[in-house]
Amino acid sequence: MPGDIDQVGLENLLEDNADLTAWLTVYPHHGGKPGRKNVKAFAARFCEAVKPEIVVFSIRDNDRRFPTKEVVETVEETLDNVRMFSTRSSEVLRQHIEKTGSELHQDGTGHIHLDLESLELSNF
Repeated sequence: MPGDIDQVGLENLLEDNADLTAWLTVYPHHGGKPGRKNVKAFAARFCEAVKPEIVVFSIRDNDRRFPTKEVVETVEETLDNVRMFSTRSSEVLRQHIEKTGSELHQDGTGHIHLDLESLELSNF
């Protein structure tokens, strides 16, 4: 789980040849801005390094700012057939979900449960 990693931290890991691939990742900074760096460039670099099939945005109660539109668009552009989930409702993700024809789960307790056995994961 990347937590609050930023561009510098990501580049340090990549320079050390760390294998960051994971079929599921919790996106850093709740899908927001990683410090002072370019949001789209960071999102693309992060997705290229991790190559997840599932991206989860952990969002605090009633914080509708996250994930940002730039992050969702870049994740979608960078990763083929990515599935995105959020622990709280998000207008940006709602638009993405409607566009892809997926189902939208309404706000609940702020937890998500993934039935990992039923997911078809191609890379792992």
